[in-house]
Amino acid sequence: MASTAPSNTVNDSVPHEDAFGIDIEQKVVTDGHLRNDTVNTFSWNDITVTVKDSKTGEPKAILDNVSGIAQAG
Repeated sequence: MASTAPSNTVNDSVPHEDAFGIDIEQKVVTDGHLRNDTVNTFSWNDITVTVKDSKTGEPKAILDNVSGIAQAG
């Protein structure tokens, strides 16, 4: 009778921790064009996004008067 126990590998050849345990943010970036050395801060003010409600067909605000800031790093 064949075993039905779960395997700890992906495709029966790659251990689970090797397939999913890689932290891509810790890897060396070899694509210099992806590095940000220009923008230190990105901000937005008074953003409103309105979509059409799927049930009523009326406009529906999913963001209303939103402001924020994101800093590099």
